[in-house]
Amino acid sequence: MFRVWLCLCLAACGSTALAADEYLNAVMADNPIAYWAFEEDTGDFYDEVTGTPNALRGATTAMVAGPIGTGFVEGNPAIQTGGATGFVTVADADYDNYDLLDTDWTIEAWVLPPVDGWAGAQAIVGKLATSWIGYGLAILDRTGDGTVEASGFIRIATEPGGWAGTAISLPWTIIGNANDGEWYHLVASFDRSVGGKLYVDGVMIAEVETTVTDGVYADMNHNLFFGKKADWSTDYYSGAIDEVALYRTALVQAQVTAHYAAAGLGPVIPEPTTWLLLLAGAMVLFARKCFKIGRGK
Repeated sequence: MFRVWLCLCLAACGSTALAADEYLNAVMADNPIAYWAFEEDTGDFYDEVTGTPNALRGATTAMVAGPIGTGFVEGNPAIQTGGATGFVTVADADYDNYDLLDTDWTIEAWVLPPVDGWAGAQAIVGKLATSWIGYGLAILDRTGDGTVEASGFIRIATEPGGWAGTAISLPWTIIGNANDGEWYHLVASFDRSVGGKLYVDGVMIAEVETTVTDGVYADMNHNLFFGKKADWSTDYYSGAIDEVALYRTALVQAQVTAHYAAAGLGPVIPEPTTWLLLLAGAMVLFARKCFKIGRGK
């Protein structure tokens, strides 16, 4: 009898699956200036915010299975990048609001690093001028053993066309091992009055404290890339990318955690309401009483 009532209690407080668009809703609720979910099977990739096809598929960029969670659409697709023609270009002329250097900002993406056998830095997202003015999010394998580190960076020029400027780089921090075949939720946020923070799977793992002074942004008329750093760069990323979002705000811990939780990568147990807790308690007490009566006590 006790087990029967316990099962009823668990059923009353049971887990609830997230909606298939829960992750998209969580991202959009924080007002990104751009968001690519990469749900298209053919043709151009669409920015979920502007609704325009301003991200063009590279020649060898392929669609692969993305992170699997109840908060994503069924069969959630992602892009596989790698090599001189295996990246995605977002033309600067399409939407110049991707320039983020005059404000607080955040880059967010899900990444599946390539397996070991590569060494060096690979750019996941990048928008840089030839004078290294711009921003980006990258991973690093120092020795080719599969140990993956991540970092985000920003550099603001203090004179047009110049190298001098304010630079912030988050410390390279280990996020996992590429051989595990795991997707990682990466977020790099920069608050101009405080500094930068790097989050992995909803948890802050690195930060740098500094302030950023105003500068000039004449060199930002360059393309935004997924899978490489800049027009001239050879820092190609040969893994998979999904759910890229850009913000003109510095997301805080609570927002980052909410985004990761919205993906629904594991069982989701909702916070029990007061009446459910009371009901569960009453059921347990009643079951215990019935059990004692049945044993003649």
